[in-house]
Amino acid sequence: MTSKHEIFVIQLRSSINELLDQNDYSIKRLSQLLSISRSHLHRQVKLATGHSTSLYVRELRLDRATLLLTRSNESIAQVAYKAGFNSAQNLTKYFKERHGITPRAYQANHLKSSDNSDIDI
Repeated sequence: MTSKHEIFVIQLRSSINELLDQNDYSIKRLSQLLSISRSHLHRQVKLATGHSTSLYVRELRLDRATLLLTRSNESIAQVAYKAGFNSAQNLTKYFKERHGITPRAYQANHLKSSDNSDIDI
């Protein structure tokens, strides 16, 4: 059985991803999409995830950026934009806090290791 919090988080993630895909993310738009007030949104996100709304959205953006970096050779600025960051500098700052390396280094390491994955030893 799925709890109310789990259902909310699924709806939340889906709504955030939809807004990021449309490059239309804001707390106001998110609360409208979920049909709840901004204050209720903040309470529900904190209760369901243990994080503030801003931090939770940033984590989802970082997840998206990490996935994009592992799948493409796009510039960091393009990845930042597609992940919903305002700038490559913001992506780099938060990515380095989470992973301990820059997005460019992460991308280079991943692409190098995926190039070698086809080699038989």
